[in-house]
Amino acid sequence: MLTGTEWLDVARAAGIEAAELDGLEPTAADDDRDAGAKIHHRAARMAVLNLPRLRALAVDLVVSDVITACGGMAAELLAIPWIELSPHPLYLPSKGLPPVGSGLAAAPASAVACETRYCAR
Repeated sequence: MLTGTEWLDVARAAGIEAAELDGLEPTAADDDRDAGAKIHHRAARMAVLNLPRLRALAVDLVVSDVITACGGMAAELLAIPWIELSPHPLYLPSKGLPPVGSGLAAAPASAVACETRYCAR
């Protein structure tokens, strides 16, 4: 598992091999005042920084925390599947918010389930 330093001991105590995720610390080029830049520009840099380790681990799948976008980006660069994990409590249904989950609409009636797959990333 690649993670922040605050989770290394917790993971290891649970018997999970863990190492520090490269690139978490901001650089002079990072603009943390802009949430989009913080999430995506830094994530792109982190994805590239972590590629050698992911290649060495020869992972088949990347599971990335919903706020750690670099996992999905790195998986895309490696051409391997990835999923986003949301370890946070889900909000209660609301008329003003999208549905809980992926938000995908139901498959059209004309779609044949065994021939058509609907996926969200």
